[in-house]
Amino acid sequence: MARALSVVAVLLAVAALAVNFVIAGPTGLTGAAGTNGTNGTNGATGATGATGPTGATGAVGATGATGPAGANGISCWDLNQNGVGDVATEDLNGDGVVDVMDCTFPAVARSGMTMSGELSARYVPPSANFFFLVAGSYPMPLPVGTPVPTLDYRAGGTPDASCPGIGTAVAGTLCIYAFNTNNIANANYGGGISGNSYLYGFSLDVFPTVNANPGWIIANWAYTVP
Repeated sequence: MARALSVVAVLLAVAALAVNFVIAGPTGLTGAAGTNGTNGTNGATGATGATGPTGATGAVGATGATGPAGANGISCWDLNQNGVGDVATEDLNGDGVVDVMDCTFPAVARSGMTMSGELSARYVPPSANFFFLVAGSYPMPLPVGTPVPTLDYRAGGTPDASCPGIGTAVAGTLCIYAFNTNNIANANYGGGISGNSYLYGFSLDVFPTVNANPGWIIANWAYTVP
């Protein structure tokens, strides 16, 4: 009998314990929030992305304002560039009017213009006349009425007051700078002057120092229109 009671007591204890596990007690109070954790390190920068496509062309901008008119050009007949037709010096065809018809070349050299060129020739003896000819042409005719140029032969190309240096000449002087010669004594106007032929060029009689010996002349000529 006593043993049976012990068994019953054990069973009741087990049952009470089971009831405690099955039936939950009331929820406890919420605990205080914990402190924030330390921030982590930044991640590595990612690779650059591919370039995107080119955008569409923008609209055409408005047309800008018209600029100011340029200065008038120089007329072909206006030799002194003063904007006025000067009949005395610019009526090249002599019709009494200064216009485009006076622009026809060859034009006439104008006052103050310096023209220059080269001369060369050989002397081969024997010669019946003991001289030889050399000639030059002006790039454009001298104005009608220009005096016959004064010839100044410069042996050795040495300058003087009328011929200050190769490529230059005082107005009205035809300078012959004979800078390279052999067996040459002098040079004069040759062949005579017929009418206005001197307005277009010149010819020279060149004389050797020793008639029986060969020679040559290489020279620069220069002339300034008076």
